[in-house]
Amino acid sequence: MSNFGARLKKLRQENFLTQDELARELEKLGCNTTTKCAISQYENNKRLPEAKTLVNIAKFFNVSIDYLLGNEDLTEEEKFLWLYRQLSEKGKAMVVAYASALKDMNT
Repeated sequence: MSNFGARLKKLRQENFLTQDELARELEKLGCNTTTKCAISQYENNKRLPEAKTLVNIAKFFNVSIDYLLGNEDLTEEEKFLWLYRQLSEKGKAMVVAYASALKDMNT
């Protein structure tokens, strides 16, 4: 099981963000004390973020807090893909149709 720092770093790198860029994005969400230095400390497991910052990190990356803290091994997207792959062809077609309808509602 991965630790918080490793998961944060992985998510940041997967989204092609520097520590400074992530700090600025979190600042936009109201994390005024989150700096490049803080991100570095989180990634190196030297400190954990405050609860509000942890919530904003999870929202920003669209993952659960449990995933960030290592209590879950899959992101929501990974869970979805795993479940999707278990479906029959008819089930997959139904999921695609439903997702398309949801997308159309949001545009």
